[in-house]
Order: sequence, then C-alpha cells, then structure tokens
Amino acid sequence: LSSATQTFNGDSPGCTKIRFVVRVLNTSTNGEAINNITIDMGPDVTLGDFLGGDIDLNGQLDVGEVWAYEAFKPITETDML
Repeated sequence: LSSATQTFNGDSPGCTKIRFVVRVLNTSTNGEAINNITIDMGPDVTLGDFLGGDIDLNGQLDVGEVWAYEAFKPITETDML
C-alpha cells in the first residue's frame, strides 16, 4: 500500500507541503517590547516570511501587536494515514 497527495480536483501529484500562519502576540502587562524574536517549530516546520503586524514599523513586537509569519510543513506518509 502507498499514499499519494492529490490536488483539489483529484489530480496527482498534488501538494507536497502544508502552508499555515503562525501568529505571535505580545501580552506583556509591564509594557515591554520584544525584539530579536526566534520561533522554533521543530525539525519539520520551516518558518517563512514575515506577513505583517508591526503597526508602528519600529521592528519591535509592542504590547498588543500581533505579528504573523508564514510557515511550511512537508506532507509525509504519516500525515496521509
């Protein structure tokens, strides 16, 4: 037995990765801004482009800002079971 990905219309080959969005929210109650953010999603997830959320364009995740990043995970045989 084997598995294969298909497109929405049933064509093969289909998708090879899952794209999702990671959102990071600063909920500090002391008013700290965060910079040099590192996000480790594990060995199979690749963090992609910054999609937006830096409202005042200062390069710091300020209180109340929600930053969004694109992320990708390869689709594996295990995912298709």
